Amino acid sequence: MQAVLLAAGRGTRMQPVSSIAPKPMLPVAGQPLAAHVAETAVAAGADELLFVVGAGQQHVQSYFGERFADTPVAYAVQSPPAGTADAVRTVVDQLDGRFAVLNADTIIGEESVVRLFEHEAAVAGLITLVLLIDVF
Repeated sequence: MQAVLLAAGRGTRMQPVSSIAPKPMLPVAGQPLAAHVAETAVAAGADELLFVVGAGQQHVQSYFGERFADTPVAYAVQSPPAGTADAVRTVVDQLDGRFAVLNADTIIGEESVVRLFEHEAAVAGLITLVLLIDVF
């Protein structure tokens, strides 16, 4: 299962805090929000992390590199950020089979991600889980 982590937003509502780093890279409990999400995705069974990045992409790429938690990491640039559907369109050529979309700035429990991964393709939201139907 590929985990697509959305990290391209500008975090404008978090200004001035997000002026130093994109919102997914802001520290929470000693590490970036995105690291908590990536760790959860890997623990739930992700075999690849695919970050959709935008402005501030160097922060994400320098932290995660090519591997994180012994899991391959890839990147796609969404420019300009134009929402979740556009982010998925940005990575469609890198998707290979089953995938799930997670917001890199929203911590979600491992059990919820495991349940999400049980579907062929899915998007995790703060409150609901929505299935993607045939995005290819």
